[in-house]
Amino acid sequence: MKNLFFVLLAITTISCGPKSALINFDDLTTVTVIPSGSTSAIPVNPGDQFNFGDIIVEANSGIQMIVLPFQWQNKQWTTEGHITIDADNKAEGGGNEIHFNNACLGVIDPSGMNIIRAKAKFADYGGNINLIEKDTVYNNPDFTNIASPTLSGLNLSLNVAQTGGAIKGTIELSGSMSTFIFPGPTPPTIEDKQFKFVIGGGQELWIDDLEFFF
Repeated sequence: MKNLFFVLLAITTISCGPKSALINFDDLTTVTVIPSGSTSAIPVNPGDQFNFGDIIVEANSGIQMIVLPFQWQNKQWTTEGHITIDADNKAEGGGNEIHFNNACLGVIDPSGMNIIRAKAKFADYGGNINLIEKDTVYNNPDFTNIASPTLSGLNLSLNVAQTGGAIKGTIELSGSMSTFIFPGPTPPTIEDKQFKFVIGGGQELWIDDLEFFF
């Protein structure tokens, strides 16, 4: 199974263009995690595992990524999953990458900023995926089953190939990403959080080189 999203960002300002936050998971010095039930941030290291309710914060942009439940193919939610920093290079971005195991990740953009586009490299080795935006939960065998534009009007662009039993490539979302309340269970400490979008999966999806544009 599989899934998606996490954070390690370096903000880049392009003259006369949009700001972007590039996440390649190699330099973790700007990233901390606030464990579920805690108010104190701690450093992030390769091999770390993040569980339901943990909040990952990137210092430069202020972006928060919150570990949320994953919806199985039978439409049941699980809060028992986790996200890990791996060095398997399955998404072929080099260095560290993120492996989701029965979890989703909710994206909260910085104060005063508005995410207009997000893209990432990924490798999908099987199982179902979750992609959640506005009032819609996509629970599909893989990302290629989601039509573009999505039901809420976002453009979904995929550049993929079948390689060694996996679907590998890039995924990109763009458009007006208005906030919404997560439709599944949420930790008590984040019940009032409103997300831009949530991408998830199960046990066999890796992502790397995640980039946000504002």
